[in-house]
Amino acid sequence: MGNWYELYIACPICYNGGMCGRNERTYWRHTNCSGWLEISDQLDIRCDKCKIPSCILNWEFFCAKHGKYTSLSKLELYRCLNIICDNPKIPKIVVPTMINKLNTL
Repeated sequence: MGNWYELYIACPICYNGGMCGRNERTYWRHTNCSGWLEISDQLDIRCDKCKIPSCILNWEFFCAKHGKYTSLSKLELYRCLNIICDNPKIPKIVVPTMINKLNTL
């Protein structure tokens, strides 16, 4: 199933739209239960309460800057992979695993 890390990144939607920089990181919460979100080295996201993983491409992100729930396309995920891998919570040794996984999505 992979290793799990706190999701602590800038909004990937706003990052792709040029509305924020990679250093504007935040922790992310699950709307359904307010649990904290985690990301795996396999690019799955899950809530630390619900524990149900799903591919990052199945999730929608919301922040005050872009104001609506929006999912990432695969191209957008490629563009923002650097903010995901730049997460100080993720050991650099797992970055190649994430890149390899992205190439198979």
